[in-house]
Amino acid sequence: MGVDCTQLEAVSKHVGRFSGGNTEYHQLTFWGVFRGAKAGVEYSFTISMTGVPQSGSAARETTSICMAVNL
Repeated sequence: MGVDCTQLEAVSKHVGRFSGGNTEYHQLTFWGVFRGAKAGVEYSFTISMTGVPQSGSAARETTSICMAVNL
């Protein structure tokens, strides 16, 4: 899985990855750090996923958190 924003310059990205064939639940964490955002402008971020998640409701849950920091 990964995150991207075509409107901003990517500074760094961490791609989450998990491999396994068991039925145990695993949390997958990934992030992107972008620069160039301006106050009052709306940005669109996309989350991408490759592979086949296991069946069941836990496999379809995706929670996204966006945090802006002015340095």
